[in-house]
Amino acid sequence: MQKIFDHFKTNAGVWTFGLFMAAVAGGIYQFTVFMVSAQVTPVKARLDAQVERLDAADRNTNRTIAGIEKRMILYFDELRENISLLDKKIDTKI
Repeated sequence: MQKIFDHFKTNAGVWTFGLFMAAVAGGIYQFTVFMVSAQVTPVKARLDAQVERLDAADRNTNRTIAGIEKRMILYFDELRENISLLDKKIDTKI
């Protein structure tokens, strides 16, 4: 244990610790950017874009299949929204 403390007293130890802290800070920054960007686009806007894409594809394919896909998108986006609401409730209780 003493060797570890002696290492950090040297210049190389300071650099090692500094690089480690920079990596930790970078990881926290990346995670924060990821979480914020996931919440920027509201569910309704994503759904509208996906339905628009399906409507464009619907002109060339079977209407029933496009309808099923639209229902699946609605269902999973609703689940995603419910999960985020539950997360917020849990965060406020903690």
